[in-house]
Amino acid sequence: MSLVFEGPRRVIFGPGSLDHLGREVRNLHGERVFLVVDPVVAKKDFYLAALESINKAGAVVAVFSDFHPEPAPEEADAGARLARQKGSQVVVGLGGGSAMDVAKAVAGLTMNNGKARDYLGVELLPRPGLPKIMVPTTAGTGSEVTWTAVFTMSAERRKGGINSPFLYPETALLDPNLTADLPPDVTAYTGLDALAHAVEAFCAKRSNPISDMYALKAIGLIGRALPRAVAEGAKAPQAREEMLMGAFLAGKALAGAGVGACHGLAYPLGAFHGVGHGLANAVLLPHVMQFNSEALPEKFAQIGQTLGVEGDRAAQHVARMLEEMKVPASLSALGIPKAALSEMAEAALQVKLCMDNNPRPMAQEEVFKLYKGAF
Repeated sequence: MSLVFEGPRRVIFGPGSLDHLGREVRNLHGERVFLVVDPVVAKKDFYLAALESINKAGAVVAVFSDFHPEPAPEEADAGARLARQKGSQVVVGLGGGSAMDVAKAVAGLTMNNGKARDYLGVELLPRPGLPKIMVPTTAGTGSEVTWTAVFTMSAERRKGGINSPFLYPETALLDPNLTADLPPDVTAYTGLDALAHAVEAFCAKRSNPISDMYALKAIGLIGRALPRAVAEGAKAPQAREEMLMGAFLAGKALAGAGVGACHGLAYPLGAFHGVGHGLANAVLLPHVMQFNSEALPEKFAQIGQTLGVEGDRAAQHVARMLEEMKVPASLSALGIPKAALSEMAEAALQVKLCMDNNPRPMAQEEVFKLYKGAF
């Protein structure tokens, strides 16, 4: 066995932990902070609390929120130009996966020449970037603990990521209170994204004992807490807490083992048809689980046991979760035309970092059949 396992240097978890943001900025010697904030989050009360915490620490803040939910690499370039102009010393990402991905890319680009497109791939950033603190406001992407920043190239109809150990945040600050008022659909989509991370990392070719430990714990937490978080929202603080911990652990598993065909097949849904990443993973997850279960019966027995069902029923259990949470359960329900499936299958096979890591090989015929089954 041979593996490398990395992650953030410091993790702070718990209700009210946003109050410690200023202290964490000071710990990184940040007098000039570049705050990347989701435009929706910028309207929340806790955004003002984040600013206040940083200001109380004696730091000056420059705010950047000029990016879309599925950001383009050029938006990260714009952020990096502004960060350089402001002489920023620490980058804070506050929001969902898009905000944190842009923040991580900005931190890397500020200290490296070139543009985001130059570094799409694996370990292409030559030097470390600015220190960074990630503060997730959804329980889903796990971007606060991963080495990846994902971007959408709409004109080319593809997605790609900067993957570099220099993108691991110095600090991940996780406050469940920030997720309390997420609407049911966002809670479901982001939570199922986290479940996909855990399941795929557990089944990945690059899985290992450390990633398996994180993945199984995440599957158990999410399987138990997500239905309650969707149904009860802010009235279920324990479910919100368990979901944020589950998403964090799923991110740790993903960082250590990678993901598989569910993510590979989900990318064309976003690049071709604008489907959000979490929703795309949610719709495809039961189908990919069913496909992969033949290759890994022992692991799927563990997944089933963790979810409280028989191993050969794990995929059906996840499909029932989608139905109970009123998540669109087919590609046709997402408005994707049947005529697009063949082109999407070709594109999915090009997402080699994911597809090559899937436990059961897929040729174009298998990908097309899976899309057709999900249609």
